[in-house]
Amino acid sequence: MTKPDDSRHGHHMHWGSASPERLALMRRVIDEIAGYIESKELVDLGSGDGSITKILAEHCKRVYAVDNDRELLQLLSDNCKGIENIVPTLSETERIALGSGTVDAVFSSSSFHDMPSGYENEIARVLRVGGFAIVFDWNESRTAHGPPSEIRLSKDAVTKKFVAAGFSIIKEKDYETHYLLVFRKSKA
Repeated sequence: MTKPDDSRHGHHMHWGSASPERLALMRRVIDEIAGYIESKELVDLGSGDGSITKILAEHCKRVYAVDNDRELLQLLSDNCKGIENIVPTLSETERIALGSGTVDAVFSSSSFHDMPSGYENEIARVLRVGGFAIVFDWNESRTAHGPPSEIRLSKDAVTKKFVAAGFSIIKEKDYETHYLLVFRKSKA
């Protein structure tokens, strides 16, 4: 899920060691969503090297670190050694390798724009009713880092997708280069 299609993304990459600035931003974001994930079972979509997964694990009962890249999951396992509530989970790009209605929250950090069309329905499938889909992604303005602006999804576009998939929006917040959206799954 985190490996970009080079034809679409050029040199845009999601993985690698996160910069201190990126980790500081992610700590702020995770503090912002702590009430939705505290002591819950969560999917970290496109978990990459585990830098952000570690921060999530401080709050969650269990974190399923979901990625479609076996090498990245091995790197995550090495980076998160000894953190027992992180479960590396190899998944196909189109499907999360978990049963229906099995988790309380799904977190996507700067990767929802890379997911296949209709992926909000896959997120809905793995969430329990009342569960949360949390999307932290790049806003549309051009930035020095991140994906090309033509593949970024606006806050409104993401909101429409999740509402159509049976979610209600319960929180939104803008950051300098990103936005945060929190949705609640309102029906089975």
